[in-house]
Amino acid sequence: MLKFENWFIVTWLFVGTLYSFRWSSFNAPIPVSLILVFFASAALALVISISYRAPKLRRHIVSQNRKPTITIALVGFFIADFIYRGQIPILRPYTGYNVQLAIQEQVGIPIVHVVLMSVSLFYAMYVAFLWVSERRVGLLVEFGIMVFLFILNNSRGYVLFSLLILLLLWACAEARALRDFRVCAGVGILLLGVASIIFVSIMGNVRSGFHWNDCTYITALGRYDNYPTWLTDHFKWMYTYVTTPLANLILNLQEGMHEPNAVGFLSGFIPETFSKEAVAASYNVVYIVDHLNASTGYAGFAATMGYLGVFIAICVQLFSYALIRAILKKQGSIEVFGNAILTFLIIVSCFYSPFYASSVCYMPLWLLVCSSYLKRKQKKQTGVDVASSMRVVPS
Repeated sequence: MLKFENWFIVTWLFVGTLYSFRWSSFNAPIPVSLILVFFASAALALVISISYRAPKLRRHIVSQNRKPTITIALVGFFIADFIYRGQIPILRPYTGYNVQLAIQEQVGIPIVHVVLMSVSLFYAMYVAFLWVSERRVGLLVEFGIMVFLFILNNSRGYVLFSLLILLLLWACAEARALRDFRVCAGVGILLLGVASIIFVSIMGNVRSGFHWNDCTYITALGRYDNYPTWLTDHFKWMYTYVTTPLANLILNLQEGMHEPNAVGFLSGFIPETFSKEAVAASYNVVYIVDHLNASTGYAGFAATMGYLGVFIAICVQLFSYALIRAILKKQGSIEVFGNAILTFLIIVSCFYSPFYASSVCYMPLWLLVCSSYLKRKQKKQTGVDVASSMRVVPS
């Protein structure tokens, strides 16, 4: 179930289908050339997927003796970060991303804040993985603490990402085969998905200074001129977030590239920690409007190399993730979790670049480090290799 190649196909089919409804005036027709790029990429993803057999979710014995030391430490770092900023972010008026600035202003403790958010998101997802495999209350409490910290930090995207990983892993555990899928689990997964959509809407309304149930702001912001009357307005936030990045990608393909820019193109594969000055000096990503600045993970490549740049970036993503997965499979410690993270990064590509954005670009590295560490720790504690000391999670 957790094959990132399959999720690449499903995700972009889903995004393209929603976009094609054209409920917003932002949704210009999708160029035929872009459709061909995604069909070619989907064919490549399918070929890679056929050669890989996804493992079953397995229980990790090493986790049974763990203590919440990291959770406590992260709580301390968040408190220190809030003190440095002078207040709790959720109580502060939201100013958003300023597209007029090529390099965005720093928030929180310099350097520490970036590392803190990246590690915290990865750790929250790892705790979700442990809870799905162990079903211990303490792990669920730790996961809840991490989500609460993200809420205090006004990071609703991180909340949604954490819940997405929980949803993926839960579905993987409950649906190893469709015939084994339990109705109650399906209902729970569906309710969690709906709750996530409602949560995004409520947080969006409140953060924008409106009543939690007042969606007039997103109606104007998203320029809805063809929205169906039978669908709740709370879906508008999600629709805007899912479809406007594709609109921005199309705009960059049409207006962004005047001539090939190899330096700018290659800079897009380097984390912003090291390349933001080079990116700022090389090219500019354009947006349909300044306040909707998500532009998929491929807009920068589109702005520098056009349709070919988008296709090359997708190929690099698919092959690099396949290589990482092969390493995780050989080490045998967190292959299923690794598949979930790689799937998440594919989904994130609908919004921003998993190569460039500091919040997610280091996750493949965290995966490799975590896998190597757990393999050594497991062997030291049990005297046997990881794969032989794990068992399938019972239904």
